[in-house]
Amino acid sequence: MLDAGGGAIVNTASASGLVGWKGLSCYAAAKAAVVQMTKSAALDYASTNIRINAICPGMTYTGLAGAKPDDEVPPVAICRHRWPAGRPAELAAAALFLASDEASFITGAALAVDGGYSASGPMLGRPVDRISVKP
Repeated sequence: MLDAGGGAIVNTASASGLVGWKGLSCYAAAKAAVVQMTKSAALDYASTNIRINAICPGMTYTGLAGAKPDDEVPPVAICRHRWPAGRPAELAAAALFLASDEASFITGAALAVDGGYSASGPMLGRPVDRISVKP
């Protein structure tokens, strides 16, 4: 890309790199690292006309979620936290946009492609245990 005079890189992180998920601390830390690497690399390569961004998918209806190749996303949430799942094509569209010339002024972004999950806050859709505070 340096020899070509620029380009676009799109990393794949996760919505769990943007918000904490109970029981997924190691996974969330790894995906948060991808987000921060994306931001730092975007700054490092900005002067070379290389844009670096990330998509942060939420639950996606794929084979890992029990989908078959021609299945439609079920109308009810399939995620254990009762949040709707996206389609692989929706993730692909976000990645293609970030790689395209239409996103020429976007670099260092972590685009949540999660149906609003990461914007929901801990009490909407995600069960959170109370923290005991000793007096």
